[in-house]
Amino acid sequence: MPNAWVLVYACLCLVLGCSCADYDKDEKGRSSTIRKLRKELADCQEHLDFFLDRVILENGYTLAFRGTAGIDKSVYDKYTSDDHDDTPKARKRLSCDCLKVKGRKCKQHYKSRIITGWHNRLNIEKVRVSVYHKGEEKMYLEFNGFNSTYLDFFSQDRLIGSSFIDLDINTPTNYFSIQGHERSPDVQRRFFVNRRYGGRCDHDEGWLLAVDANDNCDYTSRASFPVFLYAGGNTSAIWSQDTKQENEGDTLVVAVQFPPSSTTQCKGKLP
Repeated sequence: MPNAWVLVYACLCLVLGCSCADYDKDEKGRSSTIRKLRKELADCQEHLDFFLDRVILENGYTLAFRGTAGIDKSVYDKYTSDDHDDTPKARKRLSCDCLKVKGRKCKQHYKSRIITGWHNRLNIEKVRVSVYHKGEEKMYLEFNGFNSTYLDFFSQDRLIGSSFIDLDINTPTNYFSIQGHERSPDVQRRFFVNRRYGGRCDHDEGWLLAVDANDNCDYTSRASFPVFLYAGGNTSAIWSQDTKQENEGDTLVVAVQFPPSSTTQCKGKLP
């Protein structure tokens, strides 16, 4: 079977920001690689579509989830739900901007079936979680994705790189998880990477925080949610002193990378 990375690379050749399916409809735009893969995987159409109908970002990662700030829909609830937006019906309703990190007109969260099928036949090498603002990546965390789930990859012992010089697998933290700090209904701090609570809100310090609801700290109080906060420099930030507009992102991205040695298999069902 052809290498999965070849499949992803073929997709990269076609993608300009929307799904590969949009561009693959144009016969003239199909590369010889695409035609060869279609021939080789004629009996495996579902698996072929799974790899070709991906959104490849400029950094080479495949978009798995895109959270949108300020739409008053929980980013955590969408991420952990059983549904995804890769069905034909869902794609018809989906704005193309929701498949771009630079899209400014997206009014929903986008979740690919990579998330729902993470542990089901998907060989994921790396995961990159980023916050973007106006199309620019402001911070990132990279994780080892092998033998992970869509939740437990986001753990400190899997951290292999970041945009911060003071965060690694040995850095003291009090929260480092997607679930984060939850005390229903007033505390919902997700994708939470925090150094410490200082006893008062203006002493709280961390690197990343997706806020799904108002709680008792001023730095989490907004008129609409979710809010994506990040440390603006290359070290952790005191949240109450570091929530200027440039340290609040408009997009939260979870993206994955498949290993070059990964192969597709025509067995079983994809999610």
